[in-house]
Order: sequence, then structure tokens, then C-alpha cells
Amino acid sequence: MLIGYEAILPLALTTGNTTNRTPKEWSEANIILIHKKGDPKNISNYRPIGLLPNIYKLFSSMINNRLSPIIEAKQPIEQSGFRKGYSTIDHIHTIELIIEKYQELQRPLYITFIDYQKAFDSVTHSSIWESLKEHEVPDIYINIIKSIYNTNIGRIKLETLGPALHIERGVRQGDPLSSTIFIAILESLMNGLDWSKTVLHIKGAHLNHLRFADDLTLLSETVNEMQSMTESLQKASREMDHKSNPVERTTRQEKEGGRPLTRWEEDLKRSAGSDWYSIAQDRQKWASLEEAFTQTGSLVDQ
Repeated sequence: MLIGYEAILPLALTTGNTTNRTPKEWSEANIILIHKKGDPKNISNYRPIGLLPNIYKLFSSMINNRLSPIIEAKQPIEQSGFRKGYSTIDHIHTIELIIEKYQELQRPLYITFIDYQKAFDSVTHSSIWESLKEHEVPDIYINIIKSIYNTNIGRIKLETLGPALHIERGVRQGDPLSSTIFIAILESLMNGLDWSKTVLHIKGAHLNHLRFADDLTLLSETVNEMQSMTESLQKASREMDHKSNPVERTTRQEKEGGRPLTRWEEDLKRSAGSDWYSIAQDRQKWASLEEAFTQTGSLVDQ
């Protein structure tokens, strides 16, 4: 007699709730490497993708459906990553409005863009449990996730399947739960920062940063405030064991009453030539700009 997923998954969920254990096969993944860009001989230019059992991903989705409302309830408006009804466009529009307003008022503005290197791969499992506890996730679900992670095994698949490797860091690649877990971890990190005195005041709103998953944008009116924010974030990241993967940081300054000073503008000018401004303003070309630059090193039509 064959039993379909619709019968197996509720049984597995009930068993997991009772024993806090899942089948060991669900903790195993075959890992393939996808080349992103750059030197193919440099291993850091590859993205690992975990191929998980389909039945596990269905089970994980069921757990995620129960955890998401709990994690979502504690997410601030600054976070727009992995959330229904949110988009990168929201934050881009917000930043554009802030820049316009500060230029209009002729006030200084500092913006720092931060991206954690390999953030999803670097978090420790202990920080996962602590964060889920802080978000008041029931112990029964934490224990089920622990069961999966404590026996997390990966095998690199090249021409043949490599030996089993016990994975002790990071959230699982390709797991429906991973994005929910990650934004919970980042929220726990941000909660430990005291940035209450470093805020922009715009029509009654108070803002000092924006987030999209692990991409952060910090906002301040002075260079000293910005320095303090980045240093405290770096310290908190080390305490949560991100220290092996330091943040990448790009700071942009808006001059008082003047045009923005930006590094990307100089790159664009060099790439696109004298017509850089008209090219940048042509929205119809936006979709092809990155592809053109990647393939030819130029933003000008060939």
C-alpha cells in the first residue's frame, strides 16, 4: 500500500512534535557549486547550493508556516527582506526621499551601505537557538530544528559524490526555513544596539537604518555618529560570531546644498563615457545595463 505525502507529512510532524527528532536522511544534503563570476579557480567565486530531499522541504514548509507569524510579529518596519508585502523598492524610494529632503534643507547626510560577506553561511548554530528563544518560538519547534542541524551532513557533488561533512555553521541552503531563521538572527543582533540617539527626524518619523535581509543602510547627520554606528555594529557582529566574515562597507556623503558625492558615479562615467547621464536616466535601459557591463566592461551600446 502506497502512502502519499498528504498522509506522511502530518504523521512526521506529529512524530517530530512528540520525539523532537526527524529522520536522519532529512539532515543530509548533496551540495553542488554554482560559479557566480570571476576566476573559476577561486573557490570563493562559487555559491554552494544544497539539494535537500523533497519530502523534507515540504515538512520544513509546514514548520515555517507555523514559525513565520511568530517571527514576523517582532520584525520592525526597517526590515523588508523575506516579508510579504515588502519590497526593495520601498527602501529605495525612502532613501530617495530622504536625500531629496536633506538637499532641499541644505543639511549634511551620511549613508553607509553594509553587506555581510557570506552571512547565511557564517552564523553559528548557537546564535540560531538563542535568537529563536528571544522571539518566543515554542521549545518544541526549536528542538525539531536542533535535531535537523545537529546531524546536518553535506556531500560535495562534483564528478562524483564526496565524503560526508558535518556542517557546524550557517543556515541550510535551499531550506524554506532558512530565510525566516536568518531575519530572526539579524533582529536579535540589531536589538542589542543602542542607536536611539542617532536618528534622522523627518516629519515626526525617526529613522537611522534600513534593512533588506543582510543588506543594511545606515543613516546619520554627522561622520562621528556614522563611525559610532558602524563600530557598534561590527562589535555586535563579532559577538554573534560573524567575525570570520567581516562586513563590506561603502559610505556615501551628501554635501550641504550640493550634488551627491558618490563612488558609483565616477565608475559610471568611466564606463559609459560622456553620455553617462542620459544613459543612467533611460529607465528602459536599466535592465540591460548590468548585463552589458558584465560582458563588455562598458555601459555603452556596442
